[in-house]
Amino acid sequence: MSCSAPSKTFNVPGLNTSLTFIPDEKNRRLFEQILRSHGGANENPFGLAAMEAAYQEGGPWLDSLRHYLKENYNLLKEKLPSRFKLICSEGTYLAWVDVSSLGDEAAVKDFFYRKYRLGVQLGSGFGPGGEGFVRINFALPRKKLSEALVRMLP
Repeated sequence: MSCSAPSKTFNVPGLNTSLTFIPDEKNRRLFEQILRSHGGANENPFGLAAMEAAYQEGGPWLDSLRHYLKENYNLLKEKLPSRFKLICSEGTYLAWVDVSSLGDEAAVKDFFYRKYRLGVQLGSGFGPGGEGFVRINFALPRKKLSEALVRMLP
Protein backbone atom coordinates (compact mmCIF):
# COMPACT_ATOMS: atom_id res chain seq x y z
CA MET A 1 0.00 0.00 0.00
CA SER A 2 1.29 3.44 -0.87
CA CYS A 3 -0.34 6.80 -0.20
CA SER A 4 0.56 10.00 -1.99
CA ALA A 5 -0.66 13.55 -2.43
CA PRO A 6 0.41 16.59 -4.41
CA SER A 7 -0.19 18.85 -1.42
CA LYS A 8 3.38 19.58 -0.28
CA THR A 9 5.23 19.00 -3.53
CA PHE A 10 2.97 21.26 -5.58
CA ASN A 11 1.81 23.51 -2.71
CA VAL A 12 -1.88 22.63 -3.01
CA PRO A 13 -2.82 21.44 0.50
CA GLY A 14 -6.16 23.26 0.38
CA LEU A 15 -7.37 20.96 -2.39
CA ASN A 16 -7.59 18.02 0.05
CA THR A 17 -6.69 15.56 -2.68
CA SER A 18 -4.68 12.36 -2.35
CA LEU A 19 -4.43 8.89 -3.80
CA THR A 20 -3.77 5.41 -2.51
CA PHE A 21 -2.26 2.48 -4.40
CA ILE A 22 -3.32 -0.89 -3.03
CA PRO A 23 -2.30 -3.71 -5.40
CA ASP A 24 -3.75 -6.47 -3.21
CA GLU A 25 -7.48 -6.72 -3.98
CA LYS A 26 -8.44 -8.00 -0.51
CA ASN A 27 -6.66 -5.12 1.22
CA ARG A 28 -8.09 -2.64 -1.29
CA ARG A 29 -11.66 -3.81 -0.55
CA LEU A 30 -11.00 -3.57 3.20
CA PHE A 31 -9.60 -0.06 2.78
CA GLU A 32 -12.63 1.01 0.72
CA GLN A 33 -14.97 -0.46 3.33
CA ILE A 34 -13.26 1.43 6.13
CA LEU A 35 -13.24 4.60 4.05
CA ARG A 36 -16.99 4.32 3.39
CA SER A 37 -17.71 3.68 7.07
CA HIS A 38 -16.02 7.01 7.84
CA GLY A 39 -17.96 9.08 5.33
CA GLY A 40 -16.24 8.23 2.09
CA ALA A 41 -13.51 9.95 0.18
CA ASN A 42 -15.36 13.22 -0.51
CA GLU A 43 -13.65 13.69 -3.87
CA ASN A 44 -12.90 17.24 -4.88
CA PRO A 45 -13.30 17.55 -8.69
CA PHE A 46 -11.07 20.64 -8.82
CA GLY A 47 -8.47 18.89 -6.69
CA LEU A 48 -8.53 15.80 -8.89
CA ALA A 49 -8.02 17.94 -12.01
CA ALA A 50 -5.19 19.86 -10.33
CA MET A 51 -3.54 16.64 -9.15
CA GLU A 52 -3.71 15.19 -12.65
CA ALA A 53 -2.21 18.35 -14.17
CA ALA A 54 0.53 18.50 -11.52
CA TYR A 55 1.57 14.90 -11.98
CA GLN A 56 1.34 14.97 -15.78
CA GLU A 57 2.79 18.40 -16.54
CA GLY A 58 4.47 19.69 -13.39
CA GLY A 59 7.84 17.99 -13.95
CA PRO A 60 9.75 21.04 -15.24
CA TRP A 61 8.38 23.23 -12.45
CA LEU A 62 9.26 20.57 -9.86
CA ASP A 63 12.80 20.25 -11.23
CA SER A 64 13.22 24.01 -10.91
CA LEU A 65 11.83 23.95 -7.37
CA ARG A 66 14.21 21.17 -6.32
CA HIS A 67 17.16 23.15 -7.66
CA TYR A 68 16.01 26.29 -5.81
CA LEU A 69 15.51 24.39 -2.55
CA LYS A 70 18.93 22.75 -2.87
CA GLU A 71 20.50 26.19 -3.23
CA ASN A 72 18.57 27.42 -0.19
CA TYR A 73 19.73 24.40 1.80
CA ASN A 74 23.33 25.06 0.76
CA LEU A 75 22.97 28.70 1.84
CA LEU A 76 21.58 27.59 5.19
CA LYS A 77 24.47 25.13 5.59
CA GLU A 78 27.04 27.78 4.68
CA LYS A 79 25.68 30.70 6.70
CA LEU A 80 24.17 29.05 9.77
CA PRO A 81 26.07 30.28 12.84
CA SER A 82 28.81 27.81 13.73
CA ARG A 83 27.42 27.23 17.23
CA PHE A 84 24.48 25.42 15.60
CA LYS A 85 24.69 22.06 13.84
CA LEU A 86 22.62 21.39 10.73
CA ILE A 87 21.53 17.76 10.51
CA CYS A 88 21.80 16.42 6.95
CA SER A 89 18.49 16.88 5.15
CA GLU A 90 17.24 14.79 2.25
CA GLY A 91 13.92 15.01 0.44
CA THR A 92 12.46 17.84 2.50
CA TYR A 93 12.50 21.60 2.81
CA LEU A 94 12.54 21.42 6.60
CA ALA A 95 15.94 21.56 8.30
CA TRP A 96 16.56 19.93 11.68
CA VAL A 97 19.07 22.05 13.59
CA ASP A 98 20.86 21.29 16.87
CA VAL A 99 20.68 24.50 18.91
CA SER A 100 21.51 22.91 22.25
CA SER A 101 24.42 25.36 22.61
CA LEU A 102 21.81 27.99 23.49
CA GLY A 103 20.80 26.11 26.64
CA ASP A 104 17.29 25.18 27.71
CA GLU A 105 14.07 25.74 25.78
CA ALA A 106 13.51 29.15 27.40
CA ALA A 107 16.87 30.29 25.98
CA VAL A 108 16.01 28.86 22.55
CA LYS A 109 12.69 30.75 22.56
CA ASP A 110 14.44 33.91 23.70
CA PHE A 111 17.01 33.65 20.89
CA PHE A 112 14.62 32.91 18.02
CA TYR A 113 11.33 34.49 19.04
CA ARG A 114 12.12 37.42 21.27
CA LYS A 115 15.63 38.52 20.33
CA TYR A 116 15.64 37.93 16.57
CA ARG A 117 11.92 37.55 15.82
CA LEU A 118 12.42 34.41 13.73
CA GLY A 119 9.78 31.73 13.36
CA VAL A 120 11.00 28.19 13.94
CA GLN A 121 9.36 25.06 15.32
CA LEU A 122 10.76 23.92 18.64
CA GLY A 123 12.05 20.36 18.58
CA SER A 124 10.30 19.55 21.84
CA GLY A 125 7.01 19.66 19.94
CA PHE A 126 8.11 16.53 18.08
CA GLY A 127 8.39 14.42 21.20
CA PRO A 128 11.07 13.20 23.60
CA GLY A 129 14.56 13.70 22.21
CA GLY A 130 13.56 16.83 20.29
CA GLU A 131 14.72 19.16 23.03
CA GLY A 132 17.65 21.29 21.94
CA PHE A 133 16.59 21.24 18.29
CA VAL A 134 14.53 23.48 16.03
CA ARG A 135 13.00 22.85 12.65
CA ILE A 136 13.57 25.57 10.07
CA ASN A 137 11.56 25.81 6.87
CA PHE A 138 13.91 26.86 4.08
CA ALA A 139 11.28 26.84 1.32
CA LEU A 140 11.06 30.60 1.10
CA PRO A 141 12.48 33.36 -1.07
CA ARG A 142 16.27 33.26 -0.82
CA LYS A 143 16.39 36.93 0.13
CA LYS A 144 14.23 36.22 3.21
CA LEU A 145 16.39 33.24 4.18
CA SER A 146 19.53 35.37 3.84
CA GLU A 147 17.99 38.10 5.99
CA ALA A 148 17.08 35.56 8.69
CA LEU A 149 20.58 34.08 8.70
CA VAL A 150 22.17 37.51 8.99
CA ARG A 151 19.91 38.29 11.95
CA MET A 152 21.23 35.19 13.77
CA LEU A 153 24.82 36.40 13.65
CA PRO A 154 26.28 37.72 16.91
